[in-house]
Amino acid sequence: MIGYFRKVLLLVSLLFLLKNSLLAQLCTGSLGDPVVNLTFGNGANPGPPSSFTNMSFFATDCPNDGQYTIRSNTQNCFQSTWHSLLQDHTGDPNGYMMLVNASFQPSDFYVQKVGGLCGNTTYEFAAWVMNLMRNASCFGGPTINPDLTFSIETPTGAVLASRTTGQIAVSAQPKWEQIGMFFTTPPGTSEVIMRLRNNAPGGCGNDLAIDDITFRPCGAKLKTAIEGISGNRAVLCEGAPTSFRFTAAITSQLANPEMQWQESRDSGRNWVNIQGAQTTTYTWNNRPAGNYLYRVLVADRGNINSLACRIASQPLEVRVRAKPRIELVAATPFCVGTRLNISGRINWVDTSNGTYNWRQPAGGSLVMAQKDSGSFYLLHAGKVAEAADSGWYRLEAVSGAGCTAADSVRIQLLARPAASIQLPTLACQGTTTELAATASQNAGAIAGWQWSWPGQTSSAQRLSLRFDSAMAMDFRLVALAQNGCYSDTATATLVVHAQPVAGFLMPEVCLTDPFAQFSNTSTIADGTPLRFNWRFGDPANPAAGSTLANAQYRFSRTGVYAVGLTVTSAAGCTADTVQQFTVNGAAPKAGFSLGTTGLICSADTVVLRNESTVDFGNITRLVIRWNNNDNPAEMTVDEAPFAGKTYPFVYSTLMRGLEQKFTIRFTAYSGIGCVQELTREITVNQSPQALMTAISPLCANAPAFVLQQGSEQGGLSGTGVYLGAGVSGTDLFDPLVAGAGLHPIAYQFTTTAGCRDTAEQTIRVYPVPQVSAGSDLSVLVGGSITLQGSANGSGLRYLWTPPTDLSNPAVLQPLARPRQDRSYLLTAISPDGCSASDEMKVTVVNELYIPNAFSPNGDGLNDSWQVPFLESVAGAELRVFNRYGELVFFTTGKGRWDGRHKGADLPAGIYVYQVRYNGLLRKGTVMLVR
Repeated sequence: MIGYFRKVLLLVSLLFLLKNSLLAQLCTGSLGDPVVNLTFGNGANPGPPSSFTNMSFFATDCPNDGQYTIRSNTQNCFQSTWHSLLQDHTGDPNGYMMLVNASFQPSDFYVQKVGGLCGNTTYEFAAWVMNLMRNASCFGGPTINPDLTFSIETPTGAVLASRTTGQIAVSAQPKWEQIGMFFTTPPGTSEVIMRLRNNAPGGCGNDLAIDDITFRPCGAKLKTAIEGISGNRAVLCEGAPTSFRFTAAITSQLANPEMQWQESRDSGRNWVNIQGAQTTTYTWNNRPAGNYLYRVLVADRGNINSLACRIASQPLEVRVRAKPRIELVAATPFCVGTRLNISGRINWVDTSNGTYNWRQPAGGSLVMAQKDSGSFYLLHAGKVAEAADSGWYRLEAVSGAGCTAADSVRIQLLARPAASIQLPTLACQGTTTELAATASQNAGAIAGWQWSWPGQTSSAQRLSLRFDSAMAMDFRLVALAQNGCYSDTATATLVVHAQPVAGFLMPEVCLTDPFAQFSNTSTIADGTPLRFNWRFGDPANPAAGSTLANAQYRFSRTGVYAVGLTVTSAAGCTADTVQQFTVNGAAPKAGFSLGTTGLICSADTVVLRNESTVDFGNITRLVIRWNNNDNPAEMTVDEAPFAGKTYPFVYSTLMRGLEQKFTIRFTAYSGIGCVQELTREITVNQSPQALMTAISPLCANAPAFVLQQGSEQGGLSGTGVYLGAGVSGTDLFDPLVAGAGLHPIAYQFTTTAGCRDTAEQTIRVYPVPQVSAGSDLSVLVGGSITLQGSANGSGLRYLWTPPTDLSNPAVLQPLARPRQDRSYLLTAISPDGCSASDEMKVTVVNELYIPNAFSPNGDGLNDSWQVPFLESVAGAELRVFNRYGELVFFTTGKGRWDGRHKGADLPAGIYVYQVRYNGLLRKGTVMLVR
């Protein structure tokens, strides 16, 4: 028994070793790039069906026995007895794989021809497979594990290599296994057949996933190295004076080997031949920053460019680390006394950080401070720069990979000018003020100026400004020297003093007045005291003047004098004014005329025209007393009269009776004591008061009526008349004559004395609808007809009377079914209530009249045949037949036959007709005459 168990154990061990050897039949030498790389593609589910399998394609997840699908994932299949896969073998969530639910009987399930191979060449065949079943997935029953045979055959059926996997066991977690084997193509053979066979029966299990099937050339072991470097990876900084020597060795000799070194810059996805690198060594010189891969290809001579015939070494890697990138501000001069700021930017490129250091010139004593702002480094001086701080400043950086870089900037310190502002001695409101800029020359010539004050700037050296109000304004000035340095800001405050406004009132005097009194009206905004200097402009006394605020002076003769006044503020600001002053003559002559002649009514405007004169100068004042009293309401005073000026007045408020006399007293002045007065009597008649009350709107077809809305309210005797569109005689208004619209109507009343007044009202005349009941109609007994009413107007309502036998008496065109002759009246009513009517008659025809002949010859007489009133009977039909019984005309209701059929004239002769109406059928003949 012990011996038996030893035998069983030995057998199990051998089977285990055999299976692992089958699964590990992979190339131990060097491989070439894949000749075949079957990944099944990628994209959205499902993938496209394969043409290399005899199984049925299943478009969704979880295929049944004997089916397969192409998908990028599978989840919860068969009550989660399958593993859930969220990606293919390579980890691509969009990559497809082939999911197989094997058939019940063992069979070949995948056969594909592979071409483009090289004869007499050894290839590694490999595929990744997975048992989709989970542990204990068959509900206590046995699980059937996949058992596959991979076979490579020639097109004639000779087997080059065959491997059987044995049972691929279930696993608790998804487990991909690579299965591989070798085969050698016969000389001259470039195609093989790849065959996959399912050896296990169907049932619970035998479900698998397949992905990434590859054919790769397999040959001698290639060994590459970097001289002086341990391992296959070298790292250096860009720009380092370094080179490497790559070597390649072949462990077994080829009959006639050929070599080619290649380079890849995208992590091995694409390889490029290195020109001239075809020996066992290759010398590499420093390159720009990046990752570089290198490998050597080996093949029998003549096959080096064939993907299917060559092998490749494991890649060598050279990592060229980037140096930090330093950017400094351009070297510009700095000015003595300013804070020195140097800004630099360090980009570490392929490391997140590093170290750096600033170096100052030998005489520099600046304390440098760092402020980190992302990849920007701002260096600030701890004190104002001095001349000794001139020189080169150098920024050195070392990346985290140890790569160094440096950059320098030269700082030149220059002398600065000193600016100052020259203010004016006095600045007054409303006058031009000048300010000047000056600067020391220790920094060289001045190249420019920068003025600033509230809301304004300037680059001029001198400013000419005008200020419209008193204020205190701050000015700032910076001078720019030709060496580029600016001065400190000079400041000064300009005080703008209030400007006085000179003014005075001139008296109205004549030669005999004792003196002329001038009244000062000068002002100043800040209220400070003013000084006065009067000039009277008297040629007889040129020095005549005064320093009083209000001055007096007596002139010895009439004339026009230039009187001037100069006022000066406490700050010294002055203002001056000159006015022409007239000394009038002592003998004014009053005179006036009335523009109103003839009848004067109390509602009229009496217009007085000034015609007064003086022997020299001007009339200075007029007083008009319209009722010879000093009541201000009945008096006009003019302090600035002139010849021809007019003055209106209305007497209506002063009237006491039908007629009244008034005395006008007219007084003219040429000075204080020089005056003349005139009087004139006028007669004024009472004006009437016309009134007119509102007139109600009415329709245009309303009858004419007598207007009675006008009256006179004052009780005066006289005559009233009406005026306006539609008015005839003196009081008759006809709305039809006036027409639709708004019309002003006036009532004019004239007194027996001739005074007149007018009142007015507007009357609205509404338009009347235009209505037609249509032509008289006839209808066959038992029939119906549509009344052809029409009307013009907006928003109209309609009414047919009587409503007997009408479908709807409130519509414009109702359907009528009269049983006897009847007259209908159509009335249209507008929204304003205006209406108009029209009448028509419907005649009921008891017998159907059918014409027995017609002559369609175009002479205008009986050119067509029609049965009258037939259209009024619903469902009525008319048919006409020729002598052969052929239907040549048909109509329902109204229709005219022109003697034609299908567009052609019919011959003259007898035609038979049939008329159906009201359940009756009438037959007869009609003669067609040509």
